[in-house]
Amino acid sequence: GWPTMTMLMKRAFYGAMRRGGVYQYARHKHRNQALILTYHGVLRNGPDSYVNRNCVSAHMFECQIRWLKQNYHILPLSQLIAGLQGHKPLPPFSAALTFDDGFRNNYEVAFPILVRHNVPATIFLTTDMIGSQNGKLWTEQVDEIIYSAFVRRLHIQMNGSLMEFEVSNPRSKEIASDRIRGFLKKLNPTERKRHILALERQVDRKTNYLEEDQIRERYAFLSWDEVRTMAEYGMEFGSHTKSHAILAHLSPVELEDELMNSKRKIEQELNLEPLLKKALEDAEIVDYTFPE
Repeated sequence: GWPTMTMLMKRAFYGAMRRGGVYQYARHKHRNQALILTYHGVLRNGPDSYVNRNCVSAHMFECQIRWLKQNYHILPLSQLIAGLQGHKPLPPFSAALTFDDGFRNNYEVAFPILVRHNVPATIFLTTDMIGSQNGKLWTEQVDEIIYSAFVRRLHIQMNGSLMEFEVSNPRSKEIASDRIRGFLKKLNPTERKRHILALERQVDRKTNYLEEDQIRERYAFLSWDEVRTMAEYGMEFGSHTKSHAILAHLSPVELEDELMNSKRKIEQELNLEPLLKKALEDAEIVDYTFPE
């Protein structure tokens, strides 16, 4: 379709930065600092919409890989970490690629591009979702509820008050989703689930807001066989918790379960020591919040 005004403005802005040498200056200034790029999904046919805000197109991803290969030394994350810890010198302009969550499009769309360009990547797995059928992260459940809503308004209890959100058009749905997900992040898992169920009871779910093939490509998770295939090609894997929990709101017992059992699950499935997104053994800060 035709480019939107926002897309045209972005192209003009970034084009001006490129012509002005901003990118080259920034790259040179940070040549001895590691660059870590975090992706979530890579899509072949997903629309350019709010629900795909954490994804890039296959074409854009390949363009980025080509540019990175020309301008950086792309290393496995484990090698980058070893260099940052002083165990091994790093070349200037070192970079690593990571993916969060473990979506199947990492295997079906991104993986062939990475193999074609001989580029390593690390995927942090939400282990309860790997191999699941029709599983969704809670953040995406909220998006789906709001975007499939045919009502004009949704209501949710926030901090003791009943809040009303307009959801009659795409822009109002974006605003509502941002506000509601921001509030739900502050709750413990039980309270969050209760609020999500209350939202779901307010909407008519007869029609999908995306086509079936788009839903599958955007939301389906990897299988363990797909994870093992990528591991055979040198891709690395790490823990992204069991259930995509917000760690700051868990008890010590729940925190240990989310982190250590997700780590053990990867070890069991791949027969190796996975990377941890957080170095648990050395951690002194227990209220660090991820995933986003």
